[in-house]
Amino acid sequence: MFIPVPGAAGIEQFGTVRLVFTDWGEYAVPAFTFMARRPPFAEKGRLGPSELSRLRRLLSQENKLVAALAFRELVASGAMSPKSAVNQLLRASAKLGAIYTYIILTSPNSKREPLVQEVTSIAKIAREPTSLRSIALGAFAAGLFRTDDSRAIFRSKSLLRVVHRRFKELRIPIEGDAYLVWIFDKMGV
Repeated sequence: MFIPVPGAAGIEQFGTVRLVFTDWGEYAVPAFTFMARRPPFAEKGRLGPSELSRLRRLLSQENKLVAALAFRELVASGAMSPKSAVNQLLRASAKLGAIYTYIILTSPNSKREPLVQEVTSIAKIAREPTSLRSIALGAFAAGLFRTDDSRAIFRSKSLLRVVHRRFKELRIPIEGDAYLVWIFDKMGV
């Protein structure tokens, strides 16, 4: 999914590439329409009380793309508290949880570290393989797609080590999940 950039020419007119899960296709057009019609959330990265309130309400949208965009905006602005991030991660579907993990690990905001620590804490105590897999997918995407950011790669590998260790502690064999085996191998975990 490409987000057009008004006034840009050539390849720049397509903006940032966004990946959309196949079964999330139904969310794409409504999310694009919604985001195209909305006023900008922030000018120069500052969110006022009304923007913060609006973004927090969007986190509970049935449209998971809109929820992910709101989550990204809150994390990037530094307005996502660790407690709120944990609440969102714990109630998110597996795919949305993977996206939230990716957003936290790759955010340019300097206030991201407490959020990274919370994701790591969740991975250390998670009991469900689905939750651990979700965190692993987000961490892998962050390490794979942010190869220009050595800190994101470091955070990704560190989190993947925690997830891998947690699978072992729980005695959950990952060999039955070829994708997880490949992720851990690809990232050197």
